[in-house]
This record gives sequence, C-alpha cells and structure tokens, in this order.
Amino acid sequence: MIHKVDQRIFQLITRCCAPSINQRSMFVILGKYAREQVHQLHHFLSTASKEPRRDILWCYDRNLGFHTSNRRKNVRKRRQKGLVERGSSDPFELFRASNNIRYCYYNETEKVLGRTFDVLILSEFHAITPNSLARTIETVRGGGMIIFLLDTIDDLQSMGSIKMSVHKNYRHDVYSLTPRFNMRFMRSLVQCSNCFVVDDKLSILPDWRHRVIQEVTTTAEDIIRPELVAFHESIRETEELGKGEISLAVLGRTMDQTKTILKLTDYLQESNIRRTAVITAGRGRGKSAALGLATSLALHREYSVVNVTAPSLTNLITFFEFVKVGLERLGYLETTHFDVVYERSAMEVGISGIEQERSLEASEALIKSIVLRKEHHRSILTYITPQEISLQKTSDLLVIDEAAAIPLDTVRSMFEGNMGMVFMSSTVVGYEGTGRSLSLKLVEKMKNPKRRSPFFGRPLMTIEMKDPIRYGTNDAVERWLHSVLCLDTTNGKEKPESLPNAESCLLYEINRDTLFSGKKSAEAFLKKCWNILVSSHYRNSPNDLQLLSDSPTQRLFALMAPMQPGVAELPTIICVIQVSIEGRIQQKDVHNRLAHGEQAAGDMIPWMISSQFTAYDFPELLGARVIRIATHPNYQGKGYGSRALSLYQEFYNRQLMDEGKIAAFSEAVEKRRSKKKLLPLLLPCDSIEPMRLHWLGVSYGLTQHLLKFWKKHGYEPFYVSQKLSVTTGEFSCMMIRPVDDSQPEWFTRFTADFRCRFKRLLGYSFRSINPQIVPPMLLRPGFKADIDLYTKAELDKVMTPQDQERLELYTKRMVDYHMIMDLLPILGDLWFYRHLDVSFSALQTVIFCGMAFQHHNVNDMCKFLKIEPERLIAIFLKIIHRVHNSMDDLIKAHYDKEAPAMEPVNNEMDDELQQHLNDMAKRNIGTVENDGLLSVKRVIAPGSVTVDQVVPGGTKDIIDSKKRRKSKRPNKKQKTHRKLE
Repeated sequence: MIHKVDQRIFQLITRCCAPSINQRSMFVILGKYAREQVHQLHHFLSTASKEPRRDILWCYDRNLGFHTSNRRKNVRKRRQKGLVERGSSDPFELFRASNNIRYCYYNETEKVLGRTFDVLILSEFHAITPNSLARTIETVRGGGMIIFLLDTIDDLQSMGSIKMSVHKNYRHDVYSLTPRFNMRFMRSLVQCSNCFVVDDKLSILPDWRHRVIQEVTTTAEDIIRPELVAFHESIRETEELGKGEISLAVLGRTMDQTKTILKLTDYLQESNIRRTAVITAGRGRGKSAALGLATSLALHREYSVVNVTAPSLTNLITFFEFVKVGLERLGYLETTHFDVVYERSAMEVGISGIEQERSLEASEALIKSIVLRKEHHRSILTYITPQEISLQKTSDLLVIDEAAAIPLDTVRSMFEGNMGMVFMSSTVVGYEGTGRSLSLKLVEKMKNPKRRSPFFGRPLMTIEMKDPIRYGTNDAVERWLHSVLCLDTTNGKEKPESLPNAESCLLYEINRDTLFSGKKSAEAFLKKCWNILVSSHYRNSPNDLQLLSDSPTQRLFALMAPMQPGVAELPTIICVIQVSIEGRIQQKDVHNRLAHGEQAAGDMIPWMISSQFTAYDFPELLGARVIRIATHPNYQGKGYGSRALSLYQEFYNRQLMDEGKIAAFSEAVEKRRSKKKLLPLLLPCDSIEPMRLHWLGVSYGLTQHLLKFWKKHGYEPFYVSQKLSVTTGEFSCMMIRPVDDSQPEWFTRFTADFRCRFKRLLGYSFRSINPQIVPPMLLRPGFKADIDLYTKAELDKVMTPQDQERLELYTKRMVDYHMIMDLLPILGDLWFYRHLDVSFSALQTVIFCGMAFQHHNVNDMCKFLKIEPERLIAIFLKIIHRVHNSMDDLIKAHYDKEAPAMEPVNNEMDDELQQHLNDMAKRNIGTVENDGLLSVKRVIAPGSVTVDQVVPGGTKDIIDSKKRRKSKRPNKKQKTHRKLE
C-alpha cells in the first residue's frame, strides 16, 4: 500500500540543506518497520542537497537485523530460491550497496571522533548511552541527518518501559529503578525545531503536527560569504607575509579560523620562542585544523623538533591531515620533500570481524610522524603520549590538543623545563569539554603565574573560536543536544552581590523526580547544579548525568542560603554533594562473587573492604559514599564546603531531625501525592527522616588539599590504588568514618592495617607520591601519645653498635650523610611504631618520611619541596640529632636501671672516721686518742709508729700536704734566664 508522506518532512530536509542555514535535521521513527524508512529519508536528503550523500554511520549494539558480509552472495541465493524476482530490486539493499556505510558498535564510538558523516543512524535504542550520543551526533555535518530507530515501541509514552543496557550496572535488587533519563529525553524532543517524530509509515505524531516549516530562499551571497572573501583579499594584499604563508591564511573556512591562523603565524615570527598560545572553542569550530596549518608553517620555518600530544592518536586525525595540506600548499611534495610515518592501529582494522565493504576506515592507518627534509636542515613532527611528553624537554614547539581530557598535573609537567613555544587547544563546550575546568583553571594560573611556577616568564595569548565550521550557526540539533546532556557549562558565572554567612546556610535534599521532570524551572536548576559539578576539580562525562537520574542509590544535596520570605526566586546554589547509598549485601552473595572473581557494579566501598581485609560481614552494613562535592567557583575558599559536609554528616547522624517539622512536611507531601502533583524540588534536611547508616565514606583522586579536607572531618584512609587513574592521573583514595563519633572495632582494625601496608609500599608503588601527602596518611589520631618504647636489648637487635656509632659520628659532623642513608628505613620504623619517643616539626616530618620510607635522596626532596640542598641538609641534621638524643635517653635509662642503688651519705667525715677507729679498738688493734679536733693526733699500737711520727699534725697535715705535692715548675721568665745562661 502506498502512503503519502507529509510534505513538511521534505521541507525540513530542504531547509536544513540550504547554504544559508546549513543545519542538521533529526527524525525519530517508531514502529516495527522503522528500518524500512531509512532509504526513503536518505533519498529525500540526496534530492534536497542536489548531491549524493554517501558517507553514513550506522551504530548498533549486537543485532542489526541483517548481515553486513557477503551481501551479494546472499542476494544471489535469495533470487535462486525465488524470494526475489529477477529484474526487481529491494530498495533497502540498493541503499546499502550504493553508499559507504560505516557500521560501529556503541562501545566503539570513540573511533569515529574526528570523522564527518552525512547521515547518522542509531538503532537499538536500549544500548545508547549519553557518551555515545554526544560522540556520534557531533560527527554529522551541516545539511546532514540523524535518524533514531525505535522499533520496539509504537508511542513515546512507552519509552519508560525500555530496559536500557546501562541499567544492569545500577543496583536495583533492593531499590526500585525509575527511568527518568528516557522520559526527559522524550520530552526534550519537542524543544528541537529541526526534529520530527514519525511512525514506521512516516506519519508525523500529534505533538509535532502543529509545527510549520518556513521556506528559505538561497542567494549567491549566502554561498560565497562576501565578508570572508573580502577578508581573504585583504590578506593577500598585505606585504608583510610571504607568498606561501598567505596561502595558508586563506584556507580558513570562517572568520574565526582565518584570524586564528594569522595570530599563530605572527606568534611563530617572535624572537622569544618561550611563549604560549591557548585556543578554546566548542566542537566543530576548526581549532585542530588551525593548529595543523600553523604547525606546517613551523616546519617550514625550520623548527627542528616539534612534538604533538593528545589523549589518543585518534584525536589527531584532523590535525595531521591539515599538516599535510599546509605543507603541500607551501610547495612541498610527499615522498619528495617530506615523509609520513604511519602507525597501524588494531582499533582501526575492521570492527569485530565485520567486513567493511566500500569503507576506507578499515584500511586507514594513523599518522604518527612527519619528517620534512630541506637542503641543509631537517624538521621532524612526532606524536608522543601525554605521559611521555613530560619527560621530553627539548622540543622547539609543543602542540597540546584536547588539553581538557589530559590530567591537570600532566599538562603542568609539560611546561616544566620546556624552553620552547607551546600551542594548546581545549574544547570547552561539547563532549570533550565536560572536564573543561582542567584547562580553564590552568589558563587562569598562566595569566597570573607565581615566581616558582613553570608558567612564570611565559607571555600568554588566548584565542576563542565561536563560529562553527561543520554546520551552520545556531544549529537546532546542537542546542538540543547541549540542553539534554547539559554540555554547555559556560553560563552561571555571575558574581555574588553578597556572601551569606556559612553558619546560616541550610542543606536541602533535591527531589530527583522533580529535578528530571523536564519543567522549565527544574531544567534551570539542573543546569546550575551540573555547572557547579563540572567547574570543580572532577572530570564529568554525560554518562554521569544518566547515573544521577536513573540509579536508585543516588542522592543529591545542595547547600543554599536561607530563603527570604516573600521572594519566589530560589537563592543561589553554593555547594552540591552527590552521594551513593551502598551496602546491605548478604554475606553469601559476597562469598559467591569473590569466589568467582566477580564484583558487582556499585557498592564500591563494601566490595573493596571485603576484598582487601577479608571482612565478608562488612557489606551487610549500610553506608553512604560521597561521589562529588563541589562549591560554586565564586564561593570557594570561604568555608561553605566544610559547612555542607558537616550538615550532611549531622543529617545522617540524625542530629538535624525536628519531629514537628517532619510531621508537618509528611502531611503536605501526602496531599500533593493525592492530587498527583510533583513533590517540592527542595526537601529541607531537618524536615525529612534519614536512613539509618553505619558508616560514611568517600572516594577521590588523592591530592594534598583534598586529603587535608577529609581528614579534618574525621575520615581516615583505608585504601589507595597502586595504579594511576587514566582519567585524572592521580591515585584513587578511599576514606571512611563511623556515622557517629564512636570508634567501632572494624574502623580501628581497617585503618591500622592500611597504614602498615601503605608504609611498606611507599618505596615501591607510591614512591612517586608527593612526600607532603605521606605524613597525613601515616599519622593516626593520638600518634604522639601512643608510645611503645624499645629496651636497649630490643634496640641492639635492629641496630648494631657500629650503626649507632655511625649515627653519633654524623651528629658530630664527622661523616657525610651518605654514611647513614641505609639506617633511615630502620629509624623510620622505630618512629612509626613509636619505639622511640621523638617528635618532629611539620617540615621535618615530611623530609624524614620522604627519605626514610620513599627512599628519596636529597636532590629528589629538593625538587618536591622547592628548597635549596644546603637548607635541606641542615634540617636533616636536626632530625638525626633528635633521633640520636632519643636513643641516648633510652640507653641511659637502661644503665641507670641496671646500676646498684647508692644510699645517700648523711654523716660527717669526722663521725665516719671516729666510727672506724672505734672498730679498730674493738678488734684490739690499739688505743685511740682524739683531741676532739678535726684531726686525730695519735693512734698507738704495740710496736707501731704513731701518726705524729709519720705526719706531724695528724690527718689535717695529710690533707694539707696535698696542696704541697705539686712540684714547683719554673715560669717562662726562669726558663728564659736558664737558656741565656
């Protein structure tokens, strides 16, 4: 049966193909036979654009519904069986045979970044993720078409019943799952002016029947762009540039791109090459092409070593393509003047064994290096990974593409020691720009660098590109995509009129049903919350938005100023906390999964503790893990984050509960539910009853600032990954605390065991950690008071007398510090386990831990702490002095304990002597005469000599005679006289 197609479908396609519009159209086809209308829409597109549109991207999950290989053989077999009449042709088969179709799995859509297609077909809607949606839609050029095939439902109201593949990663065995993201996606389609929702007969659904498509008349000026042509002519008339370099500038497709090429060209002429240029733009603005043309000019101007880096080599396809275009435009020929080195990537060789007929992607190889040869000079352009580029310090020009996707510390390390020029680009709006704070915070530091910063002394030029190249300005599909995925995070930068008192701010739990309802006020509030999360130090992706909306374990809190009575507008959102409820896992499930080496999605902390500490009963406890906590950029550093976290802890500790408010709020909620109305968006935390939890936790990228923040609120670390995160370039750290102020046995046991294991790994996996992070990780509450002193015997077992002697010699500055470096691990253990009563200052503790546990030498510590070696050695000497004094005290205490007790002498000397003489008289030694004076005059014994006969004057004379024992030695004058004689 022949059905008449609504004329507005063709009018929409024709309007989008007009050169003055150059926008994309979007169609959502519902019904069992939705695939049969693909070739019809493609025919309309080819007719309206008056040129073949052959580049097609078809994304799917597992089942296309047809075979992609041996197509001709299957058609021949069908004809032999009589299924297809000879001479007739299947329109869908003709469509497939006459176009270049790239089939791609949804989990492999990263491969198509940097490519451009005419048509995008998205089948198997249940497998679509926000990440794949953002990647693929942005690959469609202006005048192209996006087609959604929803062949499992007949109306949009049934979208809530679609079981998305990503939902299996959300735990819903205890909690009920609500597909809020799909419902919001369905409601948002009405807001896209270039979209029609049709059935499998191309009949427009009722909600879109009122839409009127305005016709567009195309003029010659719309095609030629007179302002751009005039600008190119003015460039050609300038005499400052050479002929070849002019030809590069006129390759710009927009005014923004042309001006960017000119600015980079002028930058390359500067005599001071230690300069930085930063380009920020949304997707499809041509920044990679501009960088490629400028790099080709750098090779032409004999920049010897040019390095380029990006998160992946696939991100540089456009860059290397335009480097080749620029070199050819400058008069060089491939293989004659320059060589191209390709790297064949396994990712790009076919797709899971599917034969890519008429597709060039299956045989393409990625460019890795370009070598330009001149008569007396050679220039080389090489791709180096972000991890390796930080070690390369000799480049004349460094190009960093997609800096937002590279960890901030890695980008900063690229500038350290680099004396050459740097071109850096970053996407700030779109899929790659969801982590834009990583690059924007870096740009702010470049503008106001500190003296010790690697950016100090580097002139900075910033360039912003706004005009799109891939499609027309104000593309309706782009606006819809940015709205539904919250990709445009450049708004909400207003300065606050006044800062509210942190203690007066209140914490609210956000109702997610209302937040993702699609209402205008809720959408504005959602975008503000998401802007705060994106502007923090965390890297977000569109998938996180679906996690927040659909996962039954997610909770969202907002810190806001008190609401003013009579003011309808909500106060500014100051801080946002995203939380995941974890736990309540049966012990038998834990045993079964761990026995098979499996770990369920979600419940990060319970699974980690059960696997790290073999505590199989801990997952039965219920807790909450903070996923993100972010403060508005204009309110950071004012104590609002600490206030929000304190209220969050008090909320789950049930300290904010007000029975009167809870009862009144519950009654109001029941009334709204009876009327089938949405609940209020903000739920005051003092008016709702929280869940009963046992612990609170957090997981984050380990940095000194964040570690200090979480330790301040009572959290203690129990796990640090031994591998760096690919996303952030940091070690992932997990911390935990009881929900109240108690110290349960499991908390003490886990944290104590972690400290010992972490200390042992500091010289291995964690040797690259900043030493300033180590002391807070190792020091436990009450560290100084918890003393377990060694005895001398125990000390002698770990340190020989020779070791102790070497230590003493160093304290006396008689040997170099290298003589005691082997003793530092032993001394570190004695300090860590409190076997020595010694304490250090903060800086001394950092130096001691870095050298004793991480095995750093003096030069390494000077680089970490940025101090002079002489000062560090002086501090190190004080540390060893303290340790040696503590050991001396321990040894002295041992000998004092072993020595016999000495009774104090209370009698006078004469009394003791008289007692001795009396003892002699009793033994009939002789008679004793004493005159009562200080000395004894006579001791008479038979046949003995009296004392007076030996020493006149008695003992007094004996004592006095000591003064006269010294022989009189001649003085210097007497010696001189004797010599003269």
